[in-house]
Amino acid sequence: MKTKIILIIAFSYAMFAKGQTISSSVISTAGDYYTANGNSLSVTMGETVVDNYTNRNTQLSTGFQQGYRKLIIKLNITAMLQEYFNSTTGLMNQTLGLNWDTGDLYKNFSGTTVDTVMVLIRKTNISADLLSSFPIDTVFYGVNLNNNGLITISLSAGITGYHYIEIKHRNSIETWSDSVDFSTDTIIYDFYNHISQFALDGGMFINNNHAFIWGGDVNQNGNLESADATFIYVSANSDDPTVNNGYVICDIDGNGNIDSQDYGLAYNNANLGANVINPFSYLNKK
Repeated sequence: MKTKIILIIAFSYAMFAKGQTISSSVISTAGDYYTANGNSLSVTMGETVVDNYTNRNTQLSTGFQQGYRKLIIKLNITAMLQEYFNSTTGLMNQTLGLNWDTGDLYKNFSGTTVDTVMVLIRKTNISADLLSSFPIDTVFYGVNLNNNGLITISLSAGITGYHYIEIKHRNSIETWSDSVDFSTDTIIYDFYNHISQFALDGGMFINNNHAFIWGGDVNQNGNLESADATFIYVSANSDDPTVNNGYVICDIDGNGNIDSQDYGLAYNNANLGANVINPFSYLNKK
């Protein structure tokens, strides 16, 4: 009996000693490999250390295959404003303001910024009566619009699933995208390359390989009509120079003063029946 006990103890010691000499690497075939912004991380199931590593837009967590999650979504939208487009350059002209002391015109924005817009991210869920459909998830005010039509936004990765992108501008028709998948880190949406059902139904002006947002909706009611053209005409003929000069709502083409070009653009667009086409109007129309 004594001999058996000694043998058991010796065997256990040998097993314990061998266990201590095994390599420090984890015995597991489960794992994965991630890269983000030039950094890499290898993760193995069973790893004893659990930690989070954050680098700009991505957070990686180690241990037990916790994986990674995005922190920010980069949204790149391209859309042209009809009234600012210069067919010679293929870009939009920058808006001008007026220095009342000197009478000189100046660019309202630095660099290549043309103007600012409001961008709304809307959910795509639909209610039975359409009264509470497409609720707003988030809104971005005063977003710079580049002369090539580019709008760049960083938004929380908490926004997931499909959404509509709505663009509003001070004297243009509000414009909607098709349903957009927000499950990726970077979203690129060109209104021309992804011509939406709303654009094809008259919600945008398609020309010169661009999708243009209709210009001239100065009263922002979603329709271009005689009331817009009349408002512009009256402003152009006002005796008050602060009404018809500078960065004002009725200066449709943004050149710093209200003239026949502004009136003519709004009048022509009204005759073409330009108006907002969005999921509300589109579904009701069908």
